[in-house]
Amino acid sequence: MDKIQQSAEYYQLLVDRKEKSGLSPHQAKIYKELKQLVLSCGSVEEIQEKMKKEGFYESPAQAMYLDKFKSLENAAQQNDFTELALIYKERVDEVKTDVHKMYETIYNQKVLAFYTKLSNMLNSFYEIYSNYLTHKTSNIFDYSYKSSLDSIRENQKKLIELGTDFISISNEKYFRDHILLEDTAYSSFVSETETLFQKFNYDPAEEQSVRDLGDAAWAILKDKKSEVQEIDKSENARTKRSVFLAVPPKDANGKYELLFNEQEEF
Repeated sequence: MDKIQQSAEYYQLLVDRKEKSGLSPHQAKIYKELKQLVLSCGSVEEIQEKMKKEGFYESPAQAMYLDKFKSLENAAQQNDFTELALIYKERVDEVKTDVHKMYETIYNQKVLAFYTKLSNMLNSFYEIYSNYLTHKTSNIFDYSYKSSLDSIRENQKKLIELGTDFISISNEKYFRDHILLEDTAYSSFVSETETLFQKFNYDPAEEQSVRDLGDAAWAILKDKKSEVQEIDKSENARTKRSVFLAVPPKDANGKYELLFNEQEEF
């Protein structure tokens, strides 16, 4: 087998490899063209002359670059990152038109800006979730009751400044996947949080309800101080304090699960 046939066979192997992956259409096309160019020549010198004349010195690198950014564009689309997909599509179109665009790096700034924005959005979204949990587990006399509401409101403002809002991104898979709740609980989180954006102060009726509950409990316990102290002594004598993770049930009828129990001596 002479050098021309060897070169043709080499390019055919590259074509087979690129077509098999399905991820390198531009490279497969270029290597097919190179194979045909090689077979049309009568000597190695002629091959080199034609490759230079017809631009094949740069086209393989250009094809590799295009395949890479087309894959990045597809990945962005699959993750619903429409803005990022557009950045990569514009890059593909630029380099396809002018191979020298490969050496420009201004697109990096656009990608960095996208990921910075995405990170800020995720941070605000998670802050809302964190403060939602704090608010649900606080009562109106806790400092965190009002501060958690303020934080929820502030992070909603940050999202609006970024061109979106809580409800919009709560429906996006990327943000949904960062909240470890099953679907019913997640829906409750979203709907309840939406009502909290306007709840900047507590309801006086809610305060009275808590006071009434406290008064009722005190009425029962106020004359049983010694009895409560004895219960406390009894319980402390037969138990050890421990640190554990409490996993909430998926529905109202479920049971809490306690994990990673670590006893600590006091």
